[in-house]
Amino acid sequence: MISIYYILSSVIDLFVWSLIIYVILNVLANFGVVNRYNPVVNFIQSSLAQIHEPILYKIRSFLPNFGMIDLSPLALFVFIEIFRVILREILFRI
Repeated sequence: MISIYYILSSVIDLFVWSLIIYVILNVLANFGVVNRYNPVVNFIQSSLAQIHEPILYKIRSFLPNFGMIDLSPLALFVFIEIFRVILREILFRI
């Protein structure tokens, strides 16, 4: 069971790092630091958006509107850590 946990934890870590990259890339693109029309940046941003936006969209429907501040990635980080703790407790208890 320990190996299952480490595999799932690695997948979760990969998802979290890709979410961090997605958030940073969006912030840099919104401030004009990164050119959105660059083909490489556009490819990375659209690929990460296809992965993360369906989840973030559902979280945004539950969170109140804070104006220009999007707290859905922060809420997703919290949910992921809660899921990781529950997963560890379930798999190490067996």
